[in-house]
Amino acid sequence: INQGGSFEREITIEKYKLQPGCYEISLATQTFYYKDTLSNFFCYDPEIIAFTDNARPDDFSAYWEDAKRSLYNTYPSFTVNRRNDLADNYTEVYSVEYLSVDNITIRGWLTVPKGRGKYPVLYKLGDLNEPTYPEKFKDKAIFSIDVRGFGNSAEDNLRLKKDDYITKNANNKNKFIGKGVYLDCLRGIDFLYKSSDLRIDTSKIVVVGIGQGAPMAVAAAALSGKVKGLELIAPQNFDLFNLLMAADEKNNFTDWPVNVIRDFIINPANKTTRDDFERTWSYFDPVNFASQIKCNFLMGANLRNPASPAKCIYHFLNKLAVGRRDIYVCPECNNNEMDYSFKVMEQVWFRGVF
Repeated sequence: INQGGSFEREITIEKYKLQPGCYEISLATQTFYYKDTLSNFFCYDPEIIAFTDNARPDDFSAYWEDAKRSLYNTYPSFTVNRRNDLADNYTEVYSVEYLSVDNITIRGWLTVPKGRGKYPVLYKLGDLNEPTYPEKFKDKAIFSIDVRGFGNSAEDNLRLKKDDYITKNANNKNKFIGKGVYLDCLRGIDFLYKSSDLRIDTSKIVVVGIGQGAPMAVAAAALSGKVKGLELIAPQNFDLFNLLMAADEKNNFTDWPVNVIRDFIINPANKTTRDDFERTWSYFDPVNFASQIKCNFLMGANLRNPASPAKCIYHFLNKLAVGRRDIYVCPECNNNEMDYSFKVMEQVWFRGVF
């Protein structure tokens, strides 16, 4: 410490001594008058990180083929209503309803610019924080839905909270809430293909998944095989197998969704074990759908999000079959936030895809 009361310390990290992985550096300083902790996050050679695989089930493809048959055996009853009360001089607004498996009604919104010709479509599956609403753009159509049990699709006998989409019936792969949810989203793509008369260009559909909606977007894109692009923004609940392993290593079970999963497993009323939960989730984890993604791909990743740490995100990315993966990493963003630079990259990417 010099006479002015300040000090300097240079810290060098020799990266050649590091194993491929993701690291967080925390620096703490304290004086009689000041206390602070600075942290920085970085990944080194993330594309060759070693992972512990929760193997994709042998009957994974057969399971989802059977699930799709149950969806196609459910008459969709697509219903579209023009909402002049919500339209403006530039945009038409439609409320949408259709039936999914278990004869559950799914509700959403479609907005289409009033100009001539057909428009590319963003099919948005948002985080489960608030119901969908009509979003208006002058150069693209926007389609969004609330999945079963949430927002406008909630019913008196099925009204769910964010945590329920991780654990409801998670001890049974055939009854797990995720099965119906993924099929709700897949039927949304069927709706778009049946609605080209509403001036939407079905050859230019991009599925957008935000937060907890990202696994839904991955499943919809993988199971349909008919979309032009897939965009994931601050994805959550990817690679829960390695997420739980990381919690074991740190002996920290307080972060969401680990705390929710742990509470579900230790509750004797659920009659399940961790192995049971992981076995069920292996049919729904985005990592096990990654090899089926063949379309244009963009991800905005928030590496500080405890719901999907960097290692879990890169496990998914490294299993993608696409030739080109556009990835933006925001090491300082929190939760589902992305910064302005990502928004710029997103618009450039849209122009390239459309």
